[in-house]
Amino acid sequence: MKNRKIKILIILGTLATLAILVALLELTHVINIYHKRPQSSVPTQGPTAEQKQAEAKFNADSKKELITQPTKGDDPNSLPSVPPTTSIELTAQQEPNNSVTVFTKLSGYSDGSCELTSSNGSKTNNQSAKVIYQAEFSSCAGFSVPIDTIGKGIWSLKLAVTTNGTTATKTISYEVK
Repeated sequence: MKNRKIKILIILGTLATLAILVALLELTHVINIYHKRPQSSVPTQGPTAEQKQAEAKFNADSKKELITQPTKGDDPNSLPSVPPTTSIELTAQQEPNNSVTVFTKLSGYSDGSCELTSSNGSKTNNQSAKVIYQAEFSSCAGFSVPIDTIGKGIWSLKLAVTTNGTTATKTISYEVK
């Protein structure tokens, strides 16, 4: 009978220890038996197919409305007169191979041609390139001017960009050492 009481006490002690261990694990959030886990408010997936379709329709309708909307005093069948927003950025960098690389950043241009005129005193170098379209900004196909063609000194770099019969220019000075 004494052996039986000892076995019962050992079993009860073991169960009590397990119950305490489970309670501690629950309190420290290592396990989650008694409480529901909070649901994340952040969606795990992107927009639904219906949402994508609704957005595409909205964008198409907005574009169509902008294109077909007449401006005051205009013929109702004409397109709105929206001035193009274009800009030209021009920078240069002297290279170790005894040349100057000219970099262009064209906003609002999708096609056309570029003419670079590099001059130093009475010496001049002309180069042409096509406009290369990119989504963020376009650029001229590339210009590299050998220094020995116009010499060292203060260069005048003039870029003329022509598209749809319209030409815009940008001129900067650059010192070649």
